[in-house]
Amino acid sequence: MDGGISTPISNPNKVLIKTKDLFPWNGQTMLFNRKTLLKYIVLFLLGFGLVMSFLPFVKSMNPPKNSIDKWQVEIAASNLDYGELKKFDNEIWVYRRTPEQIEWLETYEPVKTQPYILERSWSEKFDGNFRSKDKEFFVFKTWESRGRVFVREHGNWVFCGDLIYHGGAIELSNGLVYEGVISCSFGRQSINFENHRFTYDVAGISSNEYIMPLAVPYYEINRKGNIVVGPKP
Repeated sequence: MDGGISTPISNPNKVLIKTKDLFPWNGQTMLFNRKTLLKYIVLFLLGFGLVMSFLPFVKSMNPPKNSIDKWQVEIAASNLDYGELKKFDNEIWVYRRTPEQIEWLETYEPVKTQPYILERSWSEKFDGNFRSKDKEFFVFKTWESRGRVFVREHGNWVFCGDLIYHGGAIELSNGLVYEGVISCSFGRQSINFENHRFTYDVAGISSNEYIMPLAVPYYEINRKGNIVVGPKP
């Protein structure tokens, strides 16, 4: 105390910080900060791009269950009558063979499709003439656009019009007699089987060696006896 005037006592724990230390905005510091910021931005973009490039691969290794269920189609095929061809969801068709057709398929020799044609087919492979997991049911898939049916042919989809089943003994131009056929209508009311290449037996094999067989998708038969069509596990 001196002459009644108090003198503030400095706090020994207090640190004096100069304004220039808080805001060191000189030219050299600004240049350094911009370079550092640019470097981190580039590294972030590279890392982000790398992660995004691997994301589809990781997802494909472990697809979500709901996406698999979305593509599954369950069909109570036993509700079909013998000799009935019916289309279900996702352009899946099922034909129920008659006992006579099952016996016929056991012994007849189908037309041998050219090997280079078969190489382009994504159809499931089966031993024997039936091309199915159950002798009674033939399952195959088409593609549909604006109500018009297309069948797979030489790597492309070919307009078929509609698929129609014709029962009984059908004689074709190659001298074969089929026990019922499945054929493309091409929008016509009647079909001349003598010159009709898109005519298939009840196992989906064409009467013409240069026509691709009807494509069989992957499917299983569950405990209820229903056909479940879905992605191959």
